[in-house]
Amino acid sequence: MLKKLDHKKNYHYLLLFVLFLHIILPILIFGHIGLIPQDTLEGVANDYIISKLYRFQFEYLDYLLGGDFKWFFWETIFYPINLFHLFLDIKAWYFFIYILKIFVAYISFSLLLKKLKFTKFQSSLGGILYVTILSALYQSVFDLAFMPYLFYLILKNKRLKTKNYFLLVFFGLNGGLVHNFFSVILIPFIAYFVFKIKSFKTSSVVLGVYFLALFISDIHLFRVFFSEIPFHRVDMLAKRPFGELFLESIKLPFFEFQLSGFHKIYRIFLIILFLVSIFLIIIKKNKIGLFLIFSVIIVCFLRTFVGSEFFYIFFQGPLLALQGLNFMRIDRVMPILMCLITMFALKNINEIKYQKVFIILIFISIFFQQVSVTAKKFHTSIRNNLKADNFIKLKHYKKEKDLNSIIKIISNKKNYRNDKYNLGNEIYSWDNYFHYKEYSIIKKIVGENRVMSVGIDPLVAVLNDMRVIDGYHNLYYASYKYKFRNIISKEIKKSDFLKGYYDGWGNRVYAFYNDKNNLQINFLEAKKIGALYVISGFEIKNSNLKLEKKIPSDIAFIHSTSWQCYLCLESDRAYYLYKIIN
Repeated sequence: MLKKLDHKKNYHYLLLFVLFLHIILPILIFGHIGLIPQDTLEGVANDYIISKLYRFQFEYLDYLLGGDFKWFFWETIFYPINLFHLFLDIKAWYFFIYILKIFVAYISFSLLLKKLKFTKFQSSLGGILYVTILSALYQSVFDLAFMPYLFYLILKNKRLKTKNYFLLVFFGLNGGLVHNFFSVILIPFIAYFVFKIKSFKTSSVVLGVYFLALFISDIHLFRVFFSEIPFHRVDMLAKRPFGELFLESIKLPFFEFQLSGFHKIYRIFLIILFLVSIFLIIIKKNKIGLFLIFSVIIVCFLRTFVGSEFFYIFFQGPLLALQGLNFMRIDRVMPILMCLITMFALKNINEIKYQKVFIILIFISIFFQQVSVTAKKFHTSIRNNLKADNFIKLKHYKKEKDLNSIIKIISNKKNYRNDKYNLGNEIYSWDNYFHYKEYSIIKKIVGENRVMSVGIDPLVAVLNDMRVIDGYHNLYYASYKYKFRNIISKEIKKSDFLKGYYDGWGNRVYAFYNDKNNLQINFLEAKKIGALYVISGFEIKNSNLKLEKKIPSDIAFIHSTSWQCYLCLESDRAYYLYKIIN
């Protein structure tokens, strides 16, 4: 059967369907692509501003962090891929890049497997598995999508052709030096110790060209790293014990064993797949597989060391700025290693019937991860659209494990608002997340004045052409971090988590709060930084705020701690716009 598959072209259509299942299913069911907002849509505002700069609308440089944000803080500002902003609006650009990254990851890993003498079918299947892993672990980025191609060139160990140089330069210019360097540098060592490829010359050329391109696109960041003006990452110091970090590291190849929540539970089959793969490698005593497992262990140790406080004693004097870099990104080689372990486990099963069983397990693992977003949308749609009394009943039946009553409530159209199922009416889509309709009303009132958001992603306002004082940024001046802290100082003092989250990390400059019914946010300090208005997902009673407008919305959400988008809670279905007074 497996040999027959390799001689047929029909399996390509099947595999391509599986590859895009997480995109196709939500479109077929809900009419739009499903997206998990956290870390996926939060960064879109930066791309939005960059798109305006590429159209010479330089007034947008003033939009972020009260005008204190500088252009050289954007890691992606010089990426050639930004030229597509000239032809596409921000939504079309986002999905174009998203799909392009999927194709790059699929093709690059498939090429790697072909070089390792896997069949065409196995190479395609491995490519889909790699894309699926990236979607589960990280936002799909060119760094990770292109990394297998570097591996492929080094294993190929031949003189590079013009097309190879072009791809190295292009994807290097669209990659991040601080994201890539620590993991990519491991690839030649893995090629040598695991696959016995003595390719010093080839490795030097491949990595040399790639790193040069990375350096060119990121050269402006060195102005930040070696500036005398401190930026917020100087506060990012590892404080966790070595043992705690190591336990975290060894969980990473198995998706950190985080199975809580309706979205992550679908990873259980991928975890089972990896465990079975490791077991088969050990039983079969496959040398390459064993070396790959050993490589995973080494990466876990390295990740632990570079993330511990022992490592940071080296960063003193002029190297102090480098302590804000995330050296633990050395683990980004892990998806390649885990996929290779899985595919070598498949390759070393001699019996056809057991091969079929293992391939079915791979397909099941891919399928459940691919449909996880669709399942999440079903779950949140039901939660968002059920009438309040029926939702209370549903929670009761869930506690009682009364499946029949649960099905009756969910299947009855009359139990939903407006007597309609209205599935898909939740936050897990582009338009529902950015609320263009509601924010257009806010924009007419706010005009060119700045806003701060409470309980809502503040960068939603930016996508709706509003200036802000808050947001999610990888780089900005430490002085602004300390100024903004005055706004939330009373709130974060009440929570060790929020205090450590802001003081010890600080990428999210948000109006954190603990209890929406007892806010201790200093709105006058927000006004000092430049905010004249406050947008909230719930009613705020404060002597320094005057209600300007209440905007009804069918899909208004607030966040549990003002930042965790995947823990969105239903608000009273309205947005509130306040003006800061006094």
